[in-house]
This record gives sequence, C-alpha cells and structure tokens, in this order.
Amino acid sequence: MIELEYCPERRSGRDVRAYVQKGSTMNSFRRPTVMVAAVATLVGGLFLAPVASGQHKAADSEKAVSTLTCAFNSDFTTDLPNSGKTRVNTAAVNCESPDGSHPELQVFVQKRANSTTTCNGTTNVATITGTDEKLIWTKDDLSNGTSKIDFSATVNVGTQTVELTADITSGILAGKTITAAPTDVADIEGSCLDNSLKSVSLTGGQLIVD
Repeated sequence: MIELEYCPERRSGRDVRAYVQKGSTMNSFRRPTVMVAAVATLVGGLFLAPVASGQHKAADSEKAVSTLTCAFNSDFTTDLPNSGKTRVNTAAVNCESPDGSHPELQVFVQKRANSTTTCNGTTNVATITGTDEKLIWTKDDLSNGTSKIDFSATVNVGTQTVELTADITSGILAGKTITAAPTDVADIEGSCLDNSLKSVSLTGGQLIVD
C-alpha cells in the first residue's frame, strides 16, 4: 500500500498543501505532480483489472467443446504381401456428448470394411485407408442410424504407435471429423520391413468427434 504524508510549505506568500509518498526524497516543487500521477495510476488500475478479468473469462468460454467422445477398439487384418486388402472391425462404446448436441448417440460399429494397407519398407510404417465406409449407430432409444466416412490410419510398427483420423462425409454427424488416440496397441503381427504386416489390434483408446 502507498503511504502518503502531509507536507505544508509556503510559496509566494501563500500556503501550498500537498501529499507525497512517505519517505520520498523528491524536491517540494515536484511533489504535487508525483501525487497526481500516483492517484491516477491507482484509480486506473482499479477500473482496468475487472475488464481484463472479464476478457479472460470470455476467451475461456469460447474454447471449443467436442461433439462426442467414446471409448473404442479396432482390428485391422491385411492380406499382405498380396494386394493389401484390409478388413476393419471397429466398435465405439460409452459415448458422451460434451457440448450436449447428440446425447442420444451411444454406440457405433464399423464391420467388415474393405480398406487397403500399404507398407513403407524403409520406415516400417503402414498406411491404412478406407473410402465410403459405413458406421452403424445405436441410439439411446435403441433405434439405428448410419454415417459414411473416409478414414486413414498410420501405423508405426517399430514404435508400436497408431494415428487415426476420419471425415464423416454423409449421414449422422456429416461434416464432422473423428480423431482417435489409442492408449494401448494390443498386438501387431508382422512387419513392413519385409511387407509381411498381417494384423493390428487397438484397445483402450479414446475417439473424439469435433
């Protein structure tokens, strides 16, 4: 807290009253100026602080909230080293809608999808792609609905990591994007180094729809 002291003095035959910061060594001529600046700074700070706080709150409220989050698992089975034709089975469960827009969506499955796997023998990385694949949703009233997706999964066989994204092209949640971050790669059979990748199993992951 700034502490002020009263410092009377006399100029040109009249009394001059001023308050200055206690302990200040500044000369008497500048004391009124210092006092005015200190008060202006203090008052300005009192008015500006709530405004800045309000701006932070507004920015926080504008942060994006996901449309849907689900737990999921997925299995990919390829016919490499032949054509790379790949069968995909995916199930998403315990779906929740953080933004409240789709609380009715509970579960979806992607069965027997016909996708393609290509291997990079230098990096030991596989890319799995699928176009116009169908998702079948189960709603909270046990009715069903469908979506179509284009998806891509990148499997780093060496590090046992997978990145998966999908664009929902039609049906339920059309225009949204799915991202998945599997927390556990249960099993990878084969390798891309010799084009022998056979299967990839993912469990314990989280799927996010934005």
